[in-house]
Amino acid sequence: MKVQLLVSESCAPCDQAEKVWRQVAAERALDFSVVDLAGPEGRTLADRLRLRTIPALVIDGRLIAIGVQSPEEARALVTRAPTRS
Repeated sequence: MKVQLLVSESCAPCDQAEKVWRQVAAERALDFSVVDLAGPEGRTLADRLRLRTIPALVIDGRLIAIGVQSPEEARALVTRAPTRS
């Protein structure tokens, strides 16, 4: 499962979202990455998904959520990913 969190350096909620998702990625076998909106990958992804708000969560190429999820909400979004041993 590929999980991408789109963020911006100047976005305070993005820092919170990144903390939550790094915690969940440590628990689950995810292909997790933080993608900066200012970089080429971030701009391409934002354009393709027509994003106007961050943080944004993309799972397997699909926009799944906007904003900061709680750890429980984040875990619920990736329940099909196996836990790390």
